[in-house]
Amino acid sequence: MNILKELKNNYIDLKMMEYKLQSDLEIKFTPALKYKFLGSVRYAQSTQEHTISEGSNVVGAYRANDNMIIGERNPFLYRNPDDPSALPQVVLPNGGIYKLEQNNSTKLLLTQCLGVQ
Repeated sequence: MNILKELKNNYIDLKMMEYKLQSDLEIKFTPALKYKFLGSVRYAQSTQEHTISEGSNVVGAYRANDNMIIGERNPFLYRNPDDPSALPQVVLPNGGIYKLEQNNSTKLLLTQCLGVQ
C-alpha cells in the first residue's frame, strides 16, 4: 500500500518534441558537370517534470526531526554553520518539491558537392 501511495505522490512526466525539415537539389550544368546540395534543419526539445507532493516519503525525509537522535542524523535538515551546536532545522515544513528540466537542441546540416563525371 505504501508503494502505491508513493507512486501517486512522487512521479515524473516526460515530454519529447522533434521537428525535421530536409531538402535536396541537383542541377546538371552539362552532362559531365553536376551540382548537388543537401540541407536539413532539426529541432528537438525534451521536458522532464518531477513532482514530489506533500504526501511523499521523500518530502517526509526533509521533515524527519521527531527527536534529537533522528534530527542529528538526518542529512536533509539545515545546520547553521555559524552555530555548530544548534539543533538542525526543518527547511520544508509544508508543501512539496517540483523540479523542471528542459533540453533544447537545434542542428543545421548543409552539404554541397560539385562533381565531374
